[in-house]
Amino acid sequence: MFDTVAETISESQADSVMSGSDFDKMAERLIIALDVSDSETAMNTIERIGENGRFYKVGLQLLTVGGIEIAKKLEEKRKNIFLDYKLFDIGITVQRAMESILKYSHPDFITVHGDSLAIKSASEVVKGTRTKILAVSVPTNWSREYIADLGYKFNLKNLIARRAEQAVNAGAHGLICSAQEVRDIRKIVGDNVTFVTPGIRMPSDSLDDQKRVASPENAIREGADYLVVGRPITTAADPTFATSRIIDSMVKGISRTS
Repeated sequence: MFDTVAETISESQADSVMSGSDFDKMAERLIIALDVSDSETAMNTIERIGENGRFYKVGLQLLTVGGIEIAKKLEEKRKNIFLDYKLFDIGITVQRAMESILKYSHPDFITVHGDSLAIKSASEVVKGTRTKILAVSVPTNWSREYIADLGYKFNLKNLIARRAEQAVNAGAHGLICSAQEVRDIRKIVGDNVTFVTPGIRMPSDSLDDQKRVASPENAIREGADYLVVGRPITTAADPTFATSRIIDSMVKGISRTS
């Protein structure tokens, strides 16, 4: 269809059509983290972000004060949903928690900590549904020093790779990991695994508590499938502009890999 359109428009107009298409594609791959304290703030934030907010993460802070209701409202608005529970318990408890969640919501993603038994239990529950299990291998605010303090014998890179492989073998559909690890881990787990990358910051943004960060452009270039961005959007004076700026950076990432 685009070939037909291109015959009737100028070269500059064709570039504009392509960039608009790329913008929409990247907007679908940007997950905006609603890491806020209450439902009213969450809904106000969604309204302020506007139509470029297509995919939202409901985090633990909001889940404890009515986050499932927010998820239902997002479903009504035809938004994609990521429930960031980071479940971690014995298998039967994780199974029952998953069953309860799916009674009230139909999220695209739910997170489970990188424990093989927990992941196996969660993945069994979502069979035949739209929901995919994302495993948290190593949080992006963990540093080499912190890993050592916890008593792990592996270095950070090897620990991430080991936990990622175990998670996928246990049934995880995707992985949460920083942009710096995507390329290497994909070589281990294959191309059928979805990579969701937090720790995204524009060069001018504060790092906050993140240790392993990347720009949107670099994260896409490294092969991330989805990016998670919270405070740089939700605390911005103009969330609509902040969202567009990040999506524009993501578009640059695909243009440099193509």
